[in-house]
Amino acid sequence: MYNLSPRRTKSLQSLAMAPLVLAAMAVASMDSAAQTLDDLSFGTADTLDVVTWNIEWFPKNGQSSVNAVKDIIEALDADLIALQEITDTAILQQLVDGLPGYDAFYQSSWFAGLAYVYNSSTIQVQSTYEIYTTEPYWSPFPRSPVVMELKFKGEDVVVINNHFKCCGDGFLDLSDPGDEEYRRLRASNLLKSYIDSNHPNTRVMVVGDLNDILTDQASNNVFQSFLDAPNDYAFADSAIAAGSSSDWSYPGWPSHLDHILITNELFAEFGSTSGSVETIPIEDYLPGGWSQYDANVSDHRPVGIRLPVGDPAAVCTNQVASSEIIRLGNPINPLAFLPTLGSPPIMGQVWAPQVYHTVFQPTATLDMLFITTGVTNLPSALGTILCDLGTTTFSFSKPPGQPFAIPIPAICSIVGIPLFAQVAAIAGNDIKLSNGLDITIGTF
Repeated sequence: MYNLSPRRTKSLQSLAMAPLVLAAMAVASMDSAAQTLDDLSFGTADTLDVVTWNIEWFPKNGQSSVNAVKDIIEALDADLIALQEITDTAILQQLVDGLPGYDAFYQSSWFAGLAYVYNSSTIQVQSTYEIYTTEPYWSPFPRSPVVMELKFKGEDVVVINNHFKCCGDGFLDLSDPGDEEYRRLRASNLLKSYIDSNHPNTRVMVVGDLNDILTDQASNNVFQSFLDAPNDYAFADSAIAAGSSSDWSYPGWPSHLDHILITNELFAEFGSTSGSVETIPIEDYLPGGWSQYDANVSDHRPVGIRLPVGDPAAVCTNQVASSEIIRLGNPINPLAFLPTLGSPPIMGQVWAPQVYHTVFQPTATLDMLFITTGVTNLPSALGTILCDLGTTTFSFSKPPGQPFAIPIPAICSIVGIPLFAQVAAIAGNDIKLSNGLDITIGTF
């Protein structure tokens, strides 16, 4: 990302958080000073390891950038790295020439273009090409998406590298063709149309610096066409986006802008015990921490995904439907704690139930969610307790008026586990208990 002004003027909280996040990163860097790039690893021999990485005006600091990026790529040991903001492809090729076993592809003549670096022993490239290259698409795609069709362990995979338009105010204006959010919305819709038409039954990943967050409300969410098709598409990094800002990909203006979208042909692999996604904190492995990383490499962290493609034994064999069943208790508690449409308790995704305070504790200042492995029905002065707090218990809190965002680990062993959830709404010294939700973690 290379805007000169804040991209989301409504995100005043993010602006206020920026110094705190950077300070925390500096402390973390000091705590991990003993670590070096020799300690960094990402790829494994058993998984398809794909990384998306905006390396900011490469080479942003001349030979220092070349040396740093080369060392980082070697340490990551990924099968495929999708790069954004390449300003000098000749220098990129020189870098790759010094990486035994790696090759590169770049085609775009666009400024700050896109490229792939890949392990030529594990990735068999079938074809590479750009899409949406003609003038009618220059507005949604300032840089044409670059498609790589490849084989990994004999399996077909399609990766689409992107760098969406930056900046904006966080609000979609469908009447303004120049509105940055509208341009990103069009890009998302066009990508979905391309995949639906050209790769309807293929494992597809859309990766890149997509320059927007996943957690906007639907009316302003540029990715809504994908989010409205949860049976076909999923953002593998959605739990990162909904989680701590310390794990976000763009710390300087705390936000998570770099994403990995997968199609349902990859759901099982991602949901397996070998499937995972993470933001990779390279700065923790450099002696100068974030300052060194930002000066020589990028203002974005890479985001990587591991998928056991070509390894059927690694995929979950237990396919279970997720469920959320309302339980009122006896005596009956107020019905206020409800599922959110489109956010069920699915492994590897974010569960987002919500408390409605229209009549239930309307002056509440805090909602506390308890999730337990045991169930009970215990009348009390607060209401009927429906979760057995004597069993394994997880707790979460949030201000009223917004859904919870509970990341569910992408681990097959938790599929089918019954859990019991209930909310305590707090208004001063007054605490009231809601109905319960008895949930089952599913794969769909």
